[in-house]
Amino acid sequence: MLTGIATPCVMVWLNRYVDSGGRIKRALILGGLLFGVNLVLFNFFMPLTFPT
Repeated sequence: MLTGIATPCVMVWLNRYVDSGGRIKRALILGGLLFGVNLVLFNFFMPLTFPT
């Protein structure tokens, strides 16, 4: 539930700083940021959780 509330809040906050060059450009930038943060956190914490 917290993720569902946090994601739109982040998107609204970041929309103020992203150029309004179009919907597709804005979607790619915001999606890349959100996916990139998720990927970085996943790759950082998973090796700590499951040692190989």
